[in-house]
Amino acid sequence: MDNEGEKTSLSLLKVYCIRAMSRCRIWIIILFLMTVFIFSGQGFAREENRGQFIEKITELKKIYFGLNQYNEFADFLESMLPNVKDKQKAILNYFLALIRFEQLKFLEKNQIWEEYFDKGDIYRAEFRKRLDFAIGHIPPDDRFLLNALLLKWRFLKNEQDINEENALKDLLKAVKVYSQDSEDAQAIKEIADALMQDKAVSSARYVYTLYAEKIDASTKSPDYIKTEAEGALKEGKIELATTLFDLYIDRIKSKSREFLIRELSEIA
Repeated sequence: MDNEGEKTSLSLLKVYCIRAMSRCRIWIIILFLMTVFIFSGQGFAREENRGQFIEKITELKKIYFGLNQYNEFADFLESMLPNVKDKQKAILNYFLALIRFEQLKFLEKNQIWEEYFDKGDIYRAEFRKRLDFAIGHIPPDDRFLLNALLLKWRFLKNEQDINEENALKDLLKAVKVYSQDSEDAQAIKEIADALMQDKAVSSARYVYTLYAEKIDASTKSPDYIKTEAEGALKEGKIELATTLFDLYIDRIKSKSREFLIRELSEIA
């Protein structure tokens, strides 16, 4: 389909969606987004559009999860698998595993016991299959590997599995490798935030240290580090704030005695 044909088709779809919204607003919006995704999906198989590929799936995830339509989202992603390249397949398998993880939590939280006990083991088996594929096919320098290993640890933690500790060690090891090979400090910080949210305090503290080391190795100014530390403190991220304030103090220790006294008194 050429560009003009795509534009015409999308315009017609928009008109159809507007007319039909009063009858089935939410599902028509989903249908429209899915259709746009498919129409523009031919380009997503190309490596340079991988970011767009992930972005579109993430947009759909928010909608489907918001409606608790887990099986429907899984069916849609599975239908895409034959049409994408291997690296995209790894991403799709990650999202398919995420679907089952969130679905199991939803069923348990809302006490939907019939489906939980009838399908729970099936969902768990699919989770393991999908996530194993994703972890096995995502390279170490890809931040999505950190997401996949974090998801694996969370799953095992929720299941009270004896392999939980090993999964956490694998995650921390991968974060360490990523911190050495990538300039993406934000991905490291996000993993630390997630660990802190899940009350893995010592592990979160370790990853925050890796984040601070990455910031320290960059050309970020002391003022930038101080601002980041103050922002973390306002957000209630005490461990991160402490780590960054320590880094800030280390950066300014060559300043005058008066300057240090003033800065330290502000921090205290």
